[in-house]
Amino acid sequence: MRKIFITLTTLFTLSLLLKIGLEIHHNLIYYSVYYAQNLNHSKKADPIMAMVIDNLEYIPRPENNQIGYDFDGINIIYIKTENTRLAGLEAWYDLYHDNHIYYFNSRAELVEYSTITDNTSYNIKDKRKEARKLIYSIIQPLIDIQQKPPKYANLQWLFNITYGKRFQ
Repeated sequence: MRKIFITLTTLFTLSLLLKIGLEIHHNLIYYSVYYAQNLNHSKKADPIMAMVIDNLEYIPRPENNQIGYDFDGINIIYIKTENTRLAGLEAWYDLYHDNHIYYFNSRAELVEYSTITDNTSYNIKDKRKEARKLIYSIIQPLIDIQQKPPKYANLQWLFNITYGKRFQ
């Protein structure tokens, strides 16, 4: 009888810990854009863009006829009426706009810029503002509808520990 009680108690404790772990993971993903807005980060890094792309399948998305989504292999947000799309995974991100291609690293820092039509060298510093403007023209509707976590479930401190070094 005692072995059964110990086994049931152990199974209950393990299942409870698993459920708590899954709830924490869900919270960090679901509210990731909100948390990213409140994360101290380097001026070159863009944690908001990274969290939108990384967690695109799990965050609230607006019903918008102008914006499309694709989740086949990599996460993609695109504007249906323009030749503009933002794609990526946690390790890299790309922004395509007409014949312009902006390449970002895992910190969502612009690292390279090129065009399809010419081989001219460009100064990355000059292209940062341009890229940021294009990015936010795509993702701002998603940012606008993100919810703030309830006070009892705000895990900003854990998000900062988990992602802080990535965006410093």
